[in-house]
Amino acid sequence: MAIITERIKKHFNITLKLRVSGIYLAVTSAALIVAAFFVMTAASNTLYEDKSADLFAKANIIAESMVQTDDTEYVKSLMSQSLAGTGIRGALLSSAGSVIYDTVEQSQSTGKILSGGVIAAAQAGGQEQELTTAETGELILSAAVPVNDRGAVTGTVYLTRQMTDVTDVLAQLRLCLIIFGLFMLAVVFLLSISVGAVVTSPLSDFISTAQEISKGNFDSRIKLRGNKEIDKLAEAMNYMCSELEHLESKRRKFVSDASHELKTPMATIKLLCDSITATENPDLGMVREFLSDLSEEVDRLTRIIDNLLAMTKIDSGEIQLSKELVDFGMMLQKIKNKLTPLAMSKNITVTLDVQADMMPVMIDYDRIWEAVYNIVDNAIKYSKIGGGVLIKCGCTAGELVLEVFDSGPGIPDEFKERIFERFYRLDDSRARETGGTGLGLSISKEAVLLHGGDLRAEDNPDGGSCFIMRLPINEESDKRS
Repeated sequence: MAIITERIKKHFNITLKLRVSGIYLAVTSAALIVAAFFVMTAASNTLYEDKSADLFAKANIIAESMVQTDDTEYVKSLMSQSLAGTGIRGALLSSAGSVIYDTVEQSQSTGKILSGGVIAAAQAGGQEQELTTAETGELILSAAVPVNDRGAVTGTVYLTRQMTDVTDVLAQLRLCLIIFGLFMLAVVFLLSISVGAVVTSPLSDFISTAQEISKGNFDSRIKLRGNKEIDKLAEAMNYMCSELEHLESKRRKFVSDASHELKTPMATIKLLCDSITATENPDLGMVREFLSDLSEEVDRLTRIIDNLLAMTKIDSGEIQLSKELVDFGMMLQKIKNKLTPLAMSKNITVTLDVQADMMPVMIDYDRIWEAVYNIVDNAIKYSKIGGGVLIKCGCTAGELVLEVFDSGPGIPDEFKERIFERFYRLDDSRARETGGTGLGLSISKEAVLLHGGDLRAEDNPDGGSCFIMRLPINEESDKRS
């Protein structure tokens, strides 16, 4: 299992790191490609426009000189001088398009007629340029300018140049952009690996903690790393672990307490049965006494099982409140009458004080009857012999308030909340004498909470304890029904 877990963690980390790196590289590559495209486009346009402007400037100077003088040799000399060393080839054309002069004398183009393209546009009176590709694959930039003499086109200045220098510059720029792009990708890749490690490192802790939780080790915790978002997630995970640990502790305690509670009557029943079986010709009175004890233990076992089933239903949320209008004073009188024999056995006086004008309240009769019965029963059992129990009930500020005062030993402040925990007892030996299961007050608390009320224990000013139950007496106050 440990090997599989390590493989999962390693695979998860590698996968996430690669994903983070891949995303960073993809975004960076796209940005670099777009940037390189715009840089190359801008550089190419700028270089071609500069070369084109230069051709037009030289062509227009030569065309102006042809208009100002009739000395053809002077114009040829001017063209040769202005184009010398520039790599530009020039030609003077007549109005018919025949070559008058070509700066490249070896071409033997003099007298030939050139037409079409930019030359035709110049002969029509316009200025034109074009970029073509020679058979050798080189780019050739051509420009033609008309010679206008008093509105008439008397010739054409035709200039061409190879764009090798421009293509070389663009090639060098492209190479620089590629090298820069590769360098940036390498830097981004290293940064993305670092970012991926930062991201996946705390996630590895989450995986480890989740694996520990799946094994039942709820005491695992995630270390806070100072990252606000990750720390919030870690705090939530740690809180969940704490809650699971608390629930597991309660579950184990519940199982242990339930087992102990069920074991005690079962052991007593077995002892009584063994005693009867081991005795030859047992006396009828003894048998009846043993059977009576068996009946009491069976009753106790039944109460424990019933209470456990009730708690299970509450925990599972299966209980649905069935509310009805109830005369609370009448219900209290019935509970008092039912518990009177128990009170008389201890010479305890039970006093009922109910508000005279109290209206019926909307409650689940069975749940609240059981809750109040458990509270009063508990008060009688823990009151001293010859003591008293006072039950006060009234309505105030939109709620029903029930107070049960006993004359028992009281409850220390540190245990006033714990007495509502399942199976919790202040005095185990006394609880067993009274036949308590340790679930009565817990069931009462849950029933009151289901009605949106509250149940707590306080001190009785006259000595002993006071249990105070508050119930909302209108539907708006009932938050949990």
